[in-house]
Formats: sequence, C-alpha cells, structure tokens
Amino acid sequence: MKKPPFEFCVENFPLAPTTLYKVGGPARFALVPRNADEAIEAVGWMLAQSEPHLILGRGSNVLISDDGFDGYVLFTTELKGLTPLGDDRYMIEGGLDLDVLVRDVIVPNNYEGTGALTGIPGSVGGAIYMNAGTVNGATCDYIESVDLIGPQGAVRVRMDPALYGYRRQSFCSPHDLILRAIFRFTKSDTDQKAIYDRYMQRRKEKQPQGDCCGSVFKN
Repeated sequence: MKKPPFEFCVENFPLAPTTLYKVGGPARFALVPRNADEAIEAVGWMLAQSEPHLILGRGSNVLISDDGFDGYVLFTTELKGLTPLGDDRYMIEGGLDLDVLVRDVIVPNNYEGTGALTGIPGSVGGAIYMNAGTVNGATCDYIESVDLIGPQGAVRVRMDPALYGYRRQSFCSPHDLILRAIFRFTKSDTDQKAIYDRYMQRRKEKQPQGDCCGSVFKN
C-alpha cells in the first residue's frame, strides 16, 4: 500500500478515539487535511488508489471493527469554516459540529430549524449525508447547495426536494467528500432559544448521560 505524500498523513492512526462508540482498531493511513485545498488534493489522490478508503467526520453512527481499517481514512474534522453570506445564508464546511451550527447560528438569529437539528451528534457533512433530523424537519430542508469532491471532480449540487427523503439522499455517494454547503434560514416568530432549552432538557431527563451516537435505527 502506497503511503500518501502529504504532511497531514498519519500511519497506524487509532480510530477508536475518533468515534462516539470509542471502539475499533487503527487505520493504516489517516489523512487529516487542514483546509479545503488540502482536502481536495487528498480526495483526488485517495480515489486514484486501489485500496479501500473511508471518509469520517465526528464518527457518530459508525462502528469500527477491532481489526481496524486497512486502507485510507480521510477526516473532515479540521474543515470547520462558517462564513455568513448575508440574506440569512451561510457557507459551512462539512467538518463543523452540527451543534455549533445550532448554537452559534440558528438560535442566536432566531431561525427556524432548532426543533429539527437540536441534540443530534455528528458533523454537518454527516448530517447532510444521512439527512439527519427529527420529526420537526431534516438537514437538507435548510440547504441551498452542496459542494462535493469525488470521482467526478468538483461538483456543486443545487438542492431540490426530489434529491432527498427520510434519512436519505441521492446526490452524494460514499466516494464523495461533502466539502461545504450553503444553508439558507428563515426568521421565526417563535422564541428558538426556549425551544432549544426545552429539547436539551428533555434529552437530559430521558436519555443516558455521556456520549450519544444518535438514533441508530430508522423508524
């Protein structure tokens, strides 16, 4: 197996601490790009290899074998950019924690979406990939477009309800990196901070304490 030619490559990288289950063996090679340019270069190189590859964010809803992963694992954890674009639009990189988006953007600006996205573990990229959400809505409902890097190169997908459904989407394959997305929000007439506090309190009362991997099974 060829060693990746990047300074942000780590060999025999332990995967257990990177997932919320805290189990699993090491990755043969881990790639941890520090910005979008490095991520684009790393994805292009990785996809040109014949060995297995995997893209990971915060590692929620992911169970790693004790044998580890004998291939390349690319982490999005350093891709945390959050840029206001005006008109209630934000460009957000895939590695940002979803909870940061809720706490730092949705709640302070009193946007709709608190009930849909509060308390869900994982990264923005992971939430987009599985269209994470609750009975109150889902991630893709608030997206204008998504930038992907994959076998087809760089692609910007304009969001359309036909492209996603309950805990699924059809615009991103397992070989694609969700680099960033543009979110568009709508001001709410309801106090979103009160909604956030209520949902977080319910989780504290009804769910076990500690790390949570989210709802593992579909309804």
